[in-house]
Amino acid sequence: MFGFLRWARERREIREELQFHVDMATAKNVAAGMSADDARRAALVSLGGMDSWQEAGSDEIPGARLEHLWRDLRFGVRSLRTRPLFAASAILTLGFAIAASVTAFAFANALFLRPLHAPSADRLAHIYIDGNNGRHLSVGAASVALLRQHRELFDDVAAEACCWVKFVRERGALQQRYTSYASAELFPMLGLAPHLGRFFAPDETTSPGREPVAVISYALWRSAFGMDPRVIGERIEIAGQPFSIIGVGPEGFDGSGLGYPPTQVWLPTTMMSAIGMGCRTPVPCDDADAFVRLAPGVSVDRVRAAMATLSATLSHLSIGDDSVRHITVARAAGAPVARQRQYAPLARLLGAIAGVLLLIAFANLSGLLLARGVSREREIALRLSLGAGRWRIVRQLLCESALIAVAGGIVGSILSLWTARVLAGVFTTDSEGFENLFPIAFDSRTFAFAVGISALATIAFGLFPALTTARSNAADVLKNSSGGSPRARARYGLIGLQIALTSTLLCGAALLTRSFAHLLHAQEFDSSNVVLVRVRPEAARYEPGRAQRYVRAVSDRLAAVPGVKAVAFARGIGFVWSESPVEAGVGVAAGDTSLHVEAHFTSPAFFATLRIPVLAGREFDNSDVVGAPPVAVVSQSLAQRLWHGHPSLGRTVYARGKPFRVVGVVPDYQVHMGSDATPLMLFFPFWQNALGEERDARFAVRVDARAGDMLSTLRRAAVEVDRGVPVAEVMTMSSQIDASYVEIHLGEKILIAAGVLALLLCAIGLYGTIAFVVARRTREIGIRLALGAGPRRVVFALLDQGARTTAVGVAGGLVGAFATSRFLSSWLVGVPTHDVVAFALAALAVSAVSFIACLVPARRASRIDPARALRVE
Repeated sequence: MFGFLRWARERREIREELQFHVDMATAKNVAAGMSADDARRAALVSLGGMDSWQEAGSDEIPGARLEHLWRDLRFGVRSLRTRPLFAASAILTLGFAIAASVTAFAFANALFLRPLHAPSADRLAHIYIDGNNGRHLSVGAASVALLRQHRELFDDVAAEACCWVKFVRERGALQQRYTSYASAELFPMLGLAPHLGRFFAPDETTSPGREPVAVISYALWRSAFGMDPRVIGERIEIAGQPFSIIGVGPEGFDGSGLGYPPTQVWLPTTMMSAIGMGCRTPVPCDDADAFVRLAPGVSVDRVRAAMATLSATLSHLSIGDDSVRHITVARAAGAPVARQRQYAPLARLLGAIAGVLLLIAFANLSGLLLARGVSREREIALRLSLGAGRWRIVRQLLCESALIAVAGGIVGSILSLWTARVLAGVFTTDSEGFENLFPIAFDSRTFAFAVGISALATIAFGLFPALTTARSNAADVLKNSSGGSPRARARYGLIGLQIALTSTLLCGAALLTRSFAHLLHAQEFDSSNVVLVRVRPEAARYEPGRAQRYVRAVSDRLAAVPGVKAVAFARGIGFVWSESPVEAGVGVAAGDTSLHVEAHFTSPAFFATLRIPVLAGREFDNSDVVGAPPVAVVSQSLAQRLWHGHPSLGRTVYARGKPFRVVGVVPDYQVHMGSDATPLMLFFPFWQNALGEERDARFAVRVDARAGDMLSTLRRAAVEVDRGVPVAEVMTMSSQIDASYVEIHLGEKILIAAGVLALLLCAIGLYGTIAFVVARRTREIGIRLALGAGPRRVVFALLDQGARTTAVGVAGGLVGAFATSRFLSSWLVGVPTHDVVAFALAALAVSAVSFIACLVPARRASRIDPARALRVE
């Protein structure tokens, strides 16, 4: 500020000094006999003009560059205001590309980078243990005690297990709640203080058998308990076990598991075995991990090296029969490692798409600025001839680019607030209907990224056109009334780059579209108009006989609802299958003594309700009950694996040592995203209880109306049977399919949107280039038409360059798609990575749009009036 004031004062002093010299020279000329006007004019001529001297003197004053920059920016604003269409298209083009980049970064930031809000967050880390059989091993109390002994590595160690869905009876009502398990050290390690009551005491998370206690979240306290301060000491029931509420968590804390349901209830780690977690010892199991605070100066690499030496000891202390295969030590930033691994491919895809869109936008804007530079050649040449330096011209043009970049950055940041919210919404509900935490916030790191991208944009699309324009030969331009060279080669090269990148994007979009279409049409069942309703009598502590009577009653009640066409149920329906190891007897499968298959327990009419064709034999009926001969239905791939094309009906399969007679064969289903192997499936009658008494069930209800309209009606019908049994996960089967394949579906939508946007930019760029060529060659085209060239010949001549540019761009795009499509292989089901149909569709779409973009200005050129064209200067 003070530098600017000093510059203004010194600039005024320079002008006063120059004025003094002019006045002295004027007086001298008047004394020589000149008139006053002639004397002043001669004085100014002798000095060379006050403005040029003042400009030269001002350049040496501190703060002059700031003033020059300010003047360049003001001139840039005025210049853009005179061409609002150009400014709007440039800003929107850049804004969409920046929005894609900022959204991709915000997603990656939430997934990998965002630190926890805790004291010394940079020293927090997670320790995960995997066994040799691929199963996750827990960090039990003994393992935590062992880690705590290494004070040279850790300041503190806690155990944490997230997240479990439990049914909690609170104030008489049975509700589905999300629970996590924590040791006493976890909350202090995160720097948390309870809103009410207290957190766990050390002996409550180390001494099995103590009185069960629980901490509830602030959100649950507000929604379920009406923020009642007397909640401390109140009893809730989880899996038939009473727990005393000892505290309410701080407001806004819902757990640390991005991608997991928000925690509503925390329980001590020692209570996991008491509420049916399947533990064989009273220590944490099933996904319990160590949460540590590193000692000052200790790096993650040092901890990893230390963990390698402790793997044998931890193998004996962890739950499980196998030894430790791998110990992962990761900083506590972003999502848990499991979610990072799951969503990393999507983050890479988003980043790649954003990068391609940025390149396309930069190329498009560079072409626009090149064309605009050509239209301003005479202006630039005149300024150069009057003494302006080439760097001054470059700086002026870069200021205009900077204004576009800043405006585009603002537009892109605003758009990213919406796109990030939409992206997060896709993941908030999973295939089981559970609500997950997925905050994608616009924090300081994201803001810095947006600023950096805007700054990069100024150089990326503004520097080359500015340098090219400033290199114009002023004399040649001023002598040529039609302007200088249009630099068509550079513009066509930029258009070719856009077409190549667009072709690559559209190839990826076509691959994912065909993959998702294959999933929908290759499932061999009809998911439309099907509602899924899950009942949990086991959570209400029903013994098997009462639970099965309840399931029958719910089935009858749902069938009686108006608009219901058919009702069936199973333990696991659609893409959420229950999975059990099933052994095939020795000699039944030649060479296969044991197979791991997916076991499903289904009701009569299950296949008919879902419209699954029975390829051979029959499906289960009401005669397949307890006491009847054990029967099974096999999938086509399992039948082929066991009997190698021989008839399957009447054969015997062995499951857990028990024989089952095969009565039917059904088609295969692709139920795992990215799985190359077709799953082997074996179906058993639900009512036969052949492998254990069934309790919980999930109903598939086919309705006449739209499935979404029947959700609340069917839920009420199920609840009315017995209000003591939780009814949850009511959703349409179509939404479950979408959630199960959310990454394929989302990737398809994003690539299609990006491809359409890129295609639009290519069309605009190609149209603008051909239209500019027509405008520059109006006189030439008029002469050709006057000399007898037909309109068709003019059209073909203009289309020729566009066609060659498109052909080169499409060829380059196909090569790029061929090289990069393998990165989509994990998302492709039933479609090869180099699918000819997908590539051909993408090439055809780009070629068609490019042809139309070239044809419109070419046809306009063919209608030019030669007489008027020859009068154009």
